[in-house]
Amino acid sequence: MSTINSFTILMLLSAALAAAGCGGKKEVTETVKVKVPVTITHPVIGPISEAMRLTATSSYQRKNIASASLQGYIFRIDVAIGDHVSKGQPLFIMQTKEAHALTNSTLPDSLKIFSGKVTIVAPASGIITSVLRQTGDYVQDGEQVCIIADIGSFAFVLSVPYDQIRFVRIGEACELLLPDSSRLPGRITKKLSTLDAASQTQNYLITPTSSASVPENIIAQVNLSTREKSHAVLLPKQAVLTDETMQNFWVMQLKNDSMAVKVPIEKGIETDDSVEITSPAMSIEDRYILTGNYGMEDSALVTISKKSGE
Repeated sequence: MSTINSFTILMLLSAALAAAGCGGKKEVTETVKVKVPVTITHPVIGPISEAMRLTATSSYQRKNIASASLQGYIFRIDVAIGDHVSKGQPLFIMQTKEAHALTNSTLPDSLKIFSGKVTIVAPASGIITSVLRQTGDYVQDGEQVCIIADIGSFAFVLSVPYDQIRFVRIGEACELLLPDSSRLPGRITKKLSTLDAASQTQNYLITPTSSASVPENIIAQVNLSTREKSHAVLLPKQAVLTDETMQNFWVMQLKNDSMAVKVPIEKGIETDDSVEITSPAMSIEDRYILTGNYGMEDSALVTISKKSGE
């Protein structure tokens, strides 16, 4: 009996020691910090300008009217919209109402000696923009039949808000962006004397400086510079971050090859792809994160996957 008790006590002691040994083990967890893959860029020193975008409508500033010189019928029209005509070129033929009546009468042809036909010619050279009558129409003396636009008067009418006219300079070169994405160089040549009462805009004329086949009434976009600097510190727009209110701005600067820190900045002139940094001072040797910076916290660990701009 004593032997059994001794064996039982021994087993209990072994189990207790084993349990104590297991309880003494500590679980060790290791936190792995993830490095964000990024690309970097450098500041550059260069020119930048801020512009306002306005609209300009193409039109012919001078138009000549071809009119009927007598009362009668349009016998024939020799031109169509888009035709280029020279001064004195025949446009249409009219026939008096008396001659027209004889033409439709049952009299023998030998008695229809008076044709009553009169040729109307172009009063000036240009392009036909409108034909107002058709063959066979009856018109009064002096009635308009077609309109001829003076090609040399073609220009774009630029509408500028009156509080912005200080940025418009006569003689300044500009660029017209057409709806098909083509670009047409031009120059601001004249300030018109009238002001639109409803929109409070002042009109200017932009004359194209290169030949192009542009129709009338096409609307183009024009960018006019409002501010410019010749030596500004610039970063790509993609490198600049902001909060939800878009009141605070910062960039992520690379302190070494594995850590980026948050640097608050103040912006100056901004374009579609670049931002002027007015504060803090930056060196062209500094490195800033270009991609991979969205949502990045201060003192984030990074890994450089491509050194953009180097």
